[in-house]
Amino acid sequence: MTEESSHIISEAQRLDEIWGTETMIRMWQQPLCDEVLNARVKHGTGKTPQNPDMSDADKLAILVSEVGEVAEAIGYRHRKNLKTEVLQVATMALLWYDSL
Repeated sequence: MTEESSHIISEAQRLDEIWGTETMIRMWQQPLCDEVLNARVKHGTGKTPQNPDMSDADKLAILVSEVGEVAEAIGYRHRKNLKTEVLQVATMALLWYDSL
């Protein structure tokens, strides 16, 4: 296990001790579900990384595009958009994960 992996696991355990797994899931569940619905309305059901027929290259392009929007929010100091953009990255990554 790398030092970075060990740090991530330690941080997850620390948050679990503070908040509890159930609380963390409830905190993230609604925003993620809302964003999944937003993505389906905006792009159509078959045009998200959840589509098993979409190539991994296309899924990566979607994810990288969202990461680029995070970078843009940071670069242009649009901090008010940062939380939304990070949520969109998480949502696209989870949709891709769900398709695997």
